[in-house]
Amino acid sequence: MAKQNTDDKNEAKNEPNNSSLQSFNFSLLPFNLSKTRYCLGLRCPKILWLDMHKSGEKDASAVNQARLDEGAKVGELARGYFGGYTLIPNTICFDEEAEEEQPENEADQLTIQLSIEEVAQFLEDTEKRIKRLKEKAYSRLKLSRTKRLLDEINSPMGRDLVGVNETFCEASFAAEDGFCSVDILRAVDDGSNVATYEIIEVKSATSLKPEHLDDMAYQYHILSASGRKVKKVSLLHINNQYERMGEIDLQKLFTLVDCTKEVLEKQKDLSANIKRIKEIAGTETEPDISIGKHCDSPYPCAYKQYCSAIKNQVTPPPNNQPPLVDSVKIKAFLETLSYPLYHLDFETFQEAVPSFNHQRPYQKIPFQYSLHIQQEEGAEPLHREYLAQAGTDPRREIAERLCAEIPKDACILAYFMPFEKGRISELAALFPNLAPHLMSIHDNIKDLITPFKTQAWNSPEQEGSASLKAVLPAMFPNESGLDYRNLDLIQNGGEAMEAFLSLPNLNPEEQQRTRAALLAYCRLDTLAMVKILDKLREEVKEKR
Repeated sequence: MAKQNTDDKNEAKNEPNNSSLQSFNFSLLPFNLSKTRYCLGLRCPKILWLDMHKSGEKDASAVNQARLDEGAKVGELARGYFGGYTLIPNTICFDEEAEEEQPENEADQLTIQLSIEEVAQFLEDTEKRIKRLKEKAYSRLKLSRTKRLLDEINSPMGRDLVGVNETFCEASFAAEDGFCSVDILRAVDDGSNVATYEIIEVKSATSLKPEHLDDMAYQYHILSASGRKVKKVSLLHINNQYERMGEIDLQKLFTLVDCTKEVLEKQKDLSANIKRIKEIAGTETEPDISIGKHCDSPYPCAYKQYCSAIKNQVTPPPNNQPPLVDSVKIKAFLETLSYPLYHLDFETFQEAVPSFNHQRPYQKIPFQYSLHIQQEEGAEPLHREYLAQAGTDPRREIAERLCAEIPKDACILAYFMPFEKGRISELAALFPNLAPHLMSIHDNIKDLITPFKTQAWNSPEQEGSASLKAVLPAMFPNESGLDYRNLDLIQNGGEAMEAFLSLPNLNPEEQQRTRAALLAYCRLDTLAMVKILDKLREEVKEKR
């Protein structure tokens, strides 16, 4: 769940000596383990160590900002699932007019000779210290507001005013050097005189996952240790079968799952887990934890590149072996094609919360296509393209454009055709009057990945992958015009989706540049297909 983390660390600095400035040594805040850090620690305690000691090694590009933004949007929307709620804010006002205390005599002033490196380190450490002090202030503020509010609600007068089914969002608790904010906390009546609660964790995922249970188990632990009675723990996740019609129906958009039993089962190991995480993350030396599946699950780690570099410090020699070519298989594939030939590629976006009618959560919505058309074998291709306007439902227009530009019974070529076929069949289902033409396109798509999946053409440079972005540089290593790394702004499908969704937030100049980058990226996908097909034909001719 993407939200503001009020983690977790307090700092104390070593006093500088009389001759040089020493780096600040930031110790942990009193709330040194949030639910986010606990889950990270279970995944790999080294992440926490690196956050403390080598945060500069973090790969910012590994952070999927679109996913975080989508998670924040889902979290805000979920607050209304139970009706009215009380949000416990985490805003804080700092007195910007407060003057710094100045030393009253020369004895309080230090004249220190600093190297450039020491100044840079000092500034970096100071920035970290300010950030963590603010986090500490946010944490304390939320704790204070939560306690005050719950105490008021649970007083006899408060119960008479609001009843016992009050809902609180972002309530915060601390205990045993741990801290957590609860997405949704509901006061429930269990018949006792003790205030009792249900924890509801909100996730933008479409099902319950193991890491969600760890997240909820930690929250249960902190609330229990802080003296709060928890009767039930639930997960509120996205229902990907919901189809929007009109206003968003929160009861249908979300699915509520009772996880109390699983959360209670995890309590027996939780204290030991916390102790192990703190011991490993708190060591002086960098933990020795190998690269593994945890580096990519449940999402790519921002330190994976750093850890991989340590593991593979010796660069392997280049493999100069020529590609393996099975001309019989390639020829058999080429004979399935006919002209004119239409090279087709889509770009799509997906949202947790549907924006349009007849849209489901995380449904892939095509917003762009590129089409290179060869009238005959070896002919110079004609190019057609479409890019929707941001904020509009692009599906009707893209369906009509496809029908206008691709005749019935034409031969279409895609790279990994299940993707294009899936989008076209969805368009056909949505627009029955266009369905016959769209399904004709669907039924006549051939897949350019076939020669590479069957290893009819196989180069060591592909590193075992048959993807377009592995095959293209293996076939054309010195063609700068076919190198995705030379494109402006957008070099993969994920970046294309993020860029398109970001368009409404950009100024006109940025929008123009981003739209140009989107067109260039998608255009290269279909141009790459043209070049790869030509290369395959050359391979067959050379083998004759």
